[in-house]
Amino acid sequence: MPSSLPAEHLTGWAEGMRQLQRLAGQLNALDEQKGKHLTVSELKTAVFAIMQSLNRAVPLEEQLREVAALPAGQPWSAARGSLAELHLQQPIVENALLKRNQPASPPAALPETGEALMSEAVK
Repeated sequence: MPSSLPAEHLTGWAEGMRQLQRLAGQLNALDEQKGKHLTVSELKTAVFAIMQSLNRAVPLEEQLREVAALPAGQPWSAARGSLAELHLQQPIVENALLKRNQPASPPAALPETGEALMSEAVK
């Protein structure tokens, strides 16, 4: 079993959302201009590209919804289970990698006045 999902599984949803935003922007701009329009063919092409992007990265919630929709007693495939588990583990792994690559937070600064901190004064 691979240790992480392919890159397209991580970026498909974001790409689909960017494409939707571009399409919404185009539609809004055309709506403001009299006589301008988007052909059905252009709209179908844009929608198809968005669907392709979103299908490359089915969110974990959707995967779990599909499993929950299976009739009672119907087993779900090991591949589907493995993919859902990978999808669940991937953000944890990505978060750990991001944390490792971030510089440590600087220590808290001492007061400017030169006064001892309260914990030092109690000693």
